[in-house]
Amino acid sequence: MQEVKIIKDSINPRGTRITTFELVYPRFVHCFDETTEVLSQIGDEMPEFRSFKTVSTLDIKVGQYENGKIEMVYPTAHIEKQGVHKMVSSDKKLFPFFSTEGHRVLIHKRTTDNKFLPKTIEASELLGSYGTVRIPQSGIFEDEQFYSNDELALITWFVADGHKPKVGSQIQFHFKKQRKIDAVKKLLQNLDIDFTESVYGDNTVIRLQEPSWVSMCYDENRKKQFPESAMHMTMDGYAVFKQALLESDGNVANQDYNTTVLKVAEQIQMMAVLHNDSINLQQSTYAGMYKLTFKDSNYVSLRQDKDLFTNVEFEGTVYCVSVPSSYMVVRRKGVVFVTGNCELLTHRVFSRNSASSRAIPVSSMLDYIEANPAEPVHWGKNQPGMQADTELEPQAKARVQSLWHTACKEALMLSKRMFNEGAHKQVANRITEPFQHMKVVLTSTDFGNFFWLRDHKDADPTLAKLAGEMHSAYNESVPVQLDYGDWHLPYIDTNKEQGKAATYFVDEKEICLSEAKMISASCCAQVSYRKQDVSLEKAKDIYKRLIESVPVHSSPVEHIALCFDSSYYWPEGTTHRDKQGTYYSGNFKDWIQLRQLIPNNVFDASKHNVG
Repeated sequence: MQEVKIIKDSINPRGTRITTFELVYPRFVHCFDETTEVLSQIGDEMPEFRSFKTVSTLDIKVGQYENGKIEMVYPTAHIEKQGVHKMVSSDKKLFPFFSTEGHRVLIHKRTTDNKFLPKTIEASELLGSYGTVRIPQSGIFEDEQFYSNDELALITWFVADGHKPKVGSQIQFHFKKQRKIDAVKKLLQNLDIDFTESVYGDNTVIRLQEPSWVSMCYDENRKKQFPESAMHMTMDGYAVFKQALLESDGNVANQDYNTTVLKVAEQIQMMAVLHNDSINLQQSTYAGMYKLTFKDSNYVSLRQDKDLFTNVEFEGTVYCVSVPSSYMVVRRKGVVFVTGNCELLTHRVFSRNSASSRAIPVSSMLDYIEANPAEPVHWGKNQPGMQADTELEPQAKARVQSLWHTACKEALMLSKRMFNEGAHKQVANRITEPFQHMKVVLTSTDFGNFFWLRDHKDADPTLAKLAGEMHSAYNESVPVQLDYGDWHLPYIDTNKEQGKAATYFVDEKEICLSEAKMISASCCAQVSYRKQDVSLEKAKDIYKRLIESVPVHSSPVEHIALCFDSSYYWPEGTTHRDKQGTYYSGNFKDWIQLRQLIPNNVFDASKHNVG
């Protein structure tokens, strides 16, 4: 079952059209192997990399990437699929990539004037002529710092070079190099901490009473670790941490650091990733050392004439998640990079909100799947390449369809058993995701490129069918002519008379503009639920939790747009212009997105010393 419905269609006096679709379609699955890990977070703990399988079994957030910022969010979907998969593989040590062919990859591609512009491609495009590209590896995770910069530096020196005897209440530093002695003494003096200094031959020992944080620098096996409280730091704090790390037991000239403790190595890499820095983590063959090398840049650079990708067949399980921004942070074989997620319907010009299996009760999900199980629209016959041109023979097709239906029934049975054992819906619903339909609200001012690429015989058959139905609906729909000051408001009825301001209604009751904006945003956010509540009370509650919160969760208001007079110079809410001088507001052309009128709607990397 696929459903395509236009819920709002508007056009401004300049002829620029904005359209909002409500779509229902099967999930598109393009994933990574089990070696690839995803940035994740349990509760308020510091993020760390975990396997997709581990993440899918826990109430856990993952790291999404957007506009240079890393934010921890709950996934809208978890994907796990067994079978034989066509994978795109790279043996490049600094980019050990391995994903299904259709997986989306975030790149910055070099242009003819030597600029690097962001672009999303499918992994299969790396098999051909992809030019020169950069893959981002880090971002900014906005955080508060618990310790002063000097305290943070002292903690770093202790984890790297300090010692706490099992007996007594003092800690010690043993140094031979004068620069290390001077650095620690200066920190202690700045912090007004009393210490003693003793010289034994060419060794100097600095002793002081144990600070409160020392016990947190050891795990249960007395192996060193950074206290979690010390890992919370600002960009300035990170610069201090990095300097102390390299000066204590690292190499400033080579920008590297070695340790025998894996946890310490992973903590250092994590702090770099969250502060727009980049480190590759490798295990040395020498004495079990883990080597960390800070890079000059926070991206992987690839050239088609040097860095080759191959097409390989992989039999096993692939995993992924979906996040609102469509981009997430992953790690494979010690190398971190930003990548796209599973959903294909995420062109950069689209604003979208999608259903989450975490939000729908298990009983409702089971009933829905039993009535409307998702299945392929084209039962392709195996052949080389990404497209199956012909379907299976009738008898083979019938057998494969029967196997699909059997798998669906078994998944429903297992989900129900999990639920009866007390499993939360975010666990029990995940096993049925291959048989679920996605529900999506999608708004854009530019569908041309999407229709050109996806309403095409070479596109994924399910997506091609959806794109074709969207294209037909778009061509048949007649947009409402709005004037300057009127608003495009999905799920709101608009009454527009020529020469008069638009009026807005819900269930035939007139509402004011501020109420209309709240209810529209609320309905877009409620796409995760099977039933929609259009009441003002519900709208105020959702609007307060999403838009008036810190941080702001502003994706639902991306669908709401103002028809504006472009004769004014840089109207409020516009973000950039193209070469023809047309104003843009976020990803909307010639309309002002409500999101861009909301303070702090997006992380501002320029305020955090991001290069």
